[in-house]
Amino acid sequence: MNPKKQIETFLGWFNDLGVTSFDIHIRKPDTPGEDYKLGNWRWLTQNEKITADYILKTLLPWIRYENAHGSDIYFRPHKNENYAVVFLDDVSMSNAMKIAKKYTACIVETSQKNTQIWLGINRSCDTFERKMIQISL
Repeated sequence: MNPKKQIETFLGWFNDLGVTSFDIHIRKPDTPGEDYKLGNWRWLTQNEKITADYILKTLLPWIRYENAHGSDIYFRPHKNENYAVVFLDDVSMSNAMKIAKKYTACIVETSQKNTQIWLGINRSCDTFERKMIQISL
C-alpha cells in the first residue's frame, strides 16, 4: 500500500469511530541515521488538534519528507478530547492478530517483533478513563 493510501486508511479508521481531530509528533534525529536509543533526538510537536483533511491536503508532503529522512512519525487522536479508542503499545504481532479477530482494531507494525494497536471500545472516554482501560488490559 502506498504511503498516502496507508495514511488515508488509518485516518478513515479513526473517522469511522468518531475521531475527528489529531495530534502529529515527529521524532527527528540530530544526526541523520542515528539510532534513537543511542543518539540525541528532538521531538517536534507543532501540529495538535488538526483534522484528517488538513493532514492529507497540507501536511502529507512534510510528513513524507521527514519520514524519508529518518524521522519517526506519530499520529494519535487529539489528547484532550473524548473518544472511543484506546492505545496499546509493544504488542506482539501474534497477540495483535488475536485481538483484531475479537475487537475493532487498527494494528500498526512498529518493528519486526512489535505492534501498536488502536482498539475501538464501546463508548467515548476521557484521558483518565482511557489510561485505566490500558492498565487493565
